[in-house]
Amino acid sequence: MSLRNWVPLSIGSTVATRNNAWLLGVTFIQILQLAPFYTYVAALPLIQGEWGLSNTAAGLVQAAYLAGYALGSLVVIPLTDRIPAKNVIIASALLGGVSELLFALLADGLALGAVLHFLSGVGQIGVYMGGNRIVAERFAEGRRGGAIGLFVAGNYLGYNISLLVSGILIPPLGWRYAYVVLSLVSLSSPLLAYALLKGQPLVQPLKSSGILNLKVLRNRPVTLLVLSYACHSWELFLMQAWLPAFLAAMLFSRGLAQTEAVATAAIVVGIFGIVGSVSPFLGGLLSDRFGRARTAATIFILSGAGSLALGWMGGLVGPLILLVALIYILSAGADSAIYTAGVTEAARPGQVGSTLALHSFIGFGAGSIAPIAFGAIRDATNSSLGWGLGFSTGGIAAFIAIAGLLWLRRLPQNRLLANGRG
Repeated sequence: MSLRNWVPLSIGSTVATRNNAWLLGVTFIQILQLAPFYTYVAALPLIQGEWGLSNTAAGLVQAAYLAGYALGSLVVIPLTDRIPAKNVIIASALLGGVSELLFALLADGLALGAVLHFLSGVGQIGVYMGGNRIVAERFAEGRRGGAIGLFVAGNYLGYNISLLVSGILIPPLGWRYAYVVLSLVSLSSPLLAYALLKGQPLVQPLKSSGILNLKVLRNRPVTLLVLSYACHSWELFLMQAWLPAFLAAMLFSRGLAQTEAVATAAIVVGIFGIVGSVSPFLGGLLSDRFGRARTAATIFILSGAGSLALGWMGGLVGPLILLVALIYILSAGADSAIYTAGVTEAARPGQVGSTLALHSFIGFGAGSIAPIAFGAIRDATNSSLGWGLGFSTGGIAAFIAIAGLLWLRRLPQNRLLANGRG
């Protein structure tokens, strides 16, 4: 097989070079915008002690960010059917950066922390899904999975650079000053977005009101892809919210001081996540070749097994826990681009914005519940049982998704996906 079938655009032409450079630039916007994303998660044990938060309340603060994703998508993303997505991206990046800076400077408890995290989530969904839309418009269906996969890989890279740098900065600066530094980095993202996109000609869909159209869920392939994305988000966001704390607890139980355990866990998960950031790109490429549903179902088998196993491994040797955590991180993110690519292909003309909006709302809505449910399970059980049951909910979600994807493969409309590969 030629290499050109495995890259977003064929290489060697001026147009390909220009489009690939543009894709890297758009991807870098969200890497900057996500700089402070993981600081709260990295510092969670410290913030819990400072603010007096229960595990459920700690999960609520992180879930507020995801709720901002979900609810913001219902308003922000349908607007891309009416106004240029580049304008949505610029405004959203500014909102996200300002909200994160205010969190770093002012947040002192559950209420204000949750509100500012919610607004930051609204900003991030505009950057993320607005970016997915303009990438989907620019790349043909036969290469769309790889192109969106690269963009989503940038999202994961941003998350994990945030976690790694947070782990480095928290010991010398404290969590609040580390948060300020990374929030200022985030505020450079709207400037880059303006510089990169101001002259960008973007394809606009058919005329639309720019208001959410719920009829898109009558499209059965879209509905099954959205269901799978919701299960993916549940598994992914409970892992992102609680895996660093789980590893920190394991290190603390082995004799490390709390701050050292927190920083070490953040650095380890950050490094693993940076390594794993390539997995959405590879998953998108594989789905271009082998089909969306088949590839996603295969990935879910791996991530579901990781979800079911990890939380019960607290008493085992450290290297084994780290190996399972690495496989879990690699597989849990590998299918992220597949569903977004699929719904842009299955959506009807003039409904891409509304389809992406409901895709995001339902997916991130499920993701926003997952950290709260995990925290509530931990509050209701002893430590070892709570970790095991909490992570296992991700495994249950994975196998629900597999059933939906197998159903999708049986539908005749499945041939609309991945340029006929299903």
